[in-house]
Amino acid sequence: MEDYNTKGKEPINKSISNGVCASHNQTQLSYCFPCRSLICKECYQQHIEHNVVDTNTAAMQYQHMINQLKYDISNEVELRKKRLESYKLTMENIIEKIVIELESVIEEFKKIIIEEAIEGRSKFYKEVGKLLNELDKEASFIEYKSELNLIENYKESSDPIKVLSINDLEVKLRTKKDKVSNTIQDIKVLEEETHDFINDCERTINNIKSYKKYSRIRLNELQLKRIKEMKQSEELIVEKTHELIELLNKNDQVRREIKVLSEIKYDLKDNVSLLKSHQAQLEHIIRQMTAAVEDLEKSKVLLESYIQDKKNEITNLDLTIKEKGQLIANIKEGILNQNTIQESVTSNFQEQQLLNQSSVIYIFDQKMNKIYIYDFNAKRAISLKAKDYNIFSNHGSVQISNAFYITGGFNAAKVEFSKASLVIYLSNFESIKIERKTDMLIEKTMHKLVMLNMDIIFSLGGKSKDQKLLKMCEKYEIEKDEWKVAPPLNEGRINISAISINSTFIYVFGGLKGSHSCTIELLDTNLEKEGWKIIKLEGNENSKVKESIGCFQLDESKVMIFGGIEEKSGCINKTYIFDFTTKEFKKQKEELVKKEWFANRTTVRLNDGRMCTAGYFSGDIHIFNTNNTWSIIESKLWKN
Repeated sequence: MEDYNTKGKEPINKSISNGVCASHNQTQLSYCFPCRSLICKECYQQHIEHNVVDTNTAAMQYQHMINQLKYDISNEVELRKKRLESYKLTMENIIEKIVIELESVIEEFKKIIIEEAIEGRSKFYKEVGKLLNELDKEASFIEYKSELNLIENYKESSDPIKVLSINDLEVKLRTKKDKVSNTIQDIKVLEEETHDFINDCERTINNIKSYKKYSRIRLNELQLKRIKEMKQSEELIVEKTHELIELLNKNDQVRREIKVLSEIKYDLKDNVSLLKSHQAQLEHIIRQMTAAVEDLEKSKVLLESYIQDKKNEITNLDLTIKEKGQLIANIKEGILNQNTIQESVTSNFQEQQLLNQSSVIYIFDQKMNKIYIYDFNAKRAISLKAKDYNIFSNHGSVQISNAFYITGGFNAAKVEFSKASLVIYLSNFESIKIERKTDMLIEKTMHKLVMLNMDIIFSLGGKSKDQKLLKMCEKYEIEKDEWKVAPPLNEGRINISAISINSTFIYVFGGLKGSHSCTIELLDTNLEKEGWKIIKLEGNENSKVKESIGCFQLDESKVMIFGGIEEKSGCINKTYIFDFTTKEFKKQKEELVKKEWFANRTTVRLNDGRMCTAGYFSGDIHIFNTNNTWSIIESKLWKN
């Protein structure tokens, strides 16, 4: 399903509520995905390059989109819940880590401040001690009291030099005194600065503690804010979910309206078709009324002619039945001689060949699982996919003119055996009809179908669904559409060849029964109770009976045998003529163009007298010409 960006677009065209186009006043039966709108037939030209589908398909696609969105939102809610829990745990770990780091920093800072305070006090005391030492030295040097006396003495002296010296000494003492005072003042300032430094350190520690507390509060605020945002996101998701549920409910309403529109659509179609039909019927009736009398007269003449023809056919058929009954009675009583019997058989053979002529041949491609019908007049083939008609490989088939009967088969993909029966009717090369018939009695594959007297089909041998080789035979009456049990073969086998002779006898040649079967069996359909009889051949004649050979009747007493599989050398291209009267094989000079085998294939007499059949795997068409030579039409020339 295509994904369209629906941002900024209305969910559904408002005109969906009434289903009628506002521009053209027609029912809206289609939906355009890019434009997200319902459209009518006239609007379609404006959306011809867009993705336009019918309303039912659109409703189904939107239903799928909504279901997918609900699923995605549910997953997103669960994912965000998990992320929120993970985020909470992460935030708690981060806060715990920050607190631990802050405590470590505070302890380290305390340690540094204490060390610096101790170091500052030590320096302070050293400076004080140093200054005291200097004062002691100065005091002892001056000898304060002695100098005062000396000063007095000098003052009393009239010697100007001495007076000057005393004044100088007095100045020096004052200077020393001022220096000591300044030093004491500096010591007091240093002490105050040290005290201030200690107070600053304490304030810094208090600030760090406050910052730690503030960090905890701030982190809690951030966590609460994040949790609030997550709750808002969850509420938003819930809100969107409710919106989607509401949209889903609206979609259900839309689907109901679309269903009503679809019913209106079909009603309109029926009404339009009915009106057109009535119009055509009225026009046709008007034309027919003028020619009705003439048609009735012509029909009367044709009907009388048809009735007369049918009466003649019934009369001829009664005569034929009487002749055949008399012939059988005479044969039983031994009245007729061999020439009379031979003439009757020859006439019957010629009738059957004329009835069962065709210009087409049925071919099943085992590799491609396709049915081909090749037309010799058009020189081309049409193909059908076997799976479309539930036709399995290795089925039995027989052709009657332009009708192809198909039974049984095996589906390897599903390991399924079939007992289905169906007919493909080819009225002309462009018109095919397939009709299902009554199923066979059991499931089987690799069996052989034989047509008898144009109204009965025999199913011979094959393999059952429990992998057993079958002796069982069935017969199908075309007119009654009914399968019945027929006499069983003497040997269970697959890939046999068989032919019906003179509308009475069925011959079975060779096949595979675990090893190659070299026997020939015969059934007289007039004496079915006596069952199949094995024909005894002289010398090494049995060695010429192969598996998967092809065969067809040459005349009233001979059969052409060709191709098949030898146990040692594989496929062959040898040809033989088998004589029913002498029970002998005669090798022919003319051989098949290519080595081939013909398991379960049917042989067809063309309208021009040629005989043809198709290879089992190759699909090549082998043709026996009227001049007794063989030719071939390779499948690569007509399959393409």
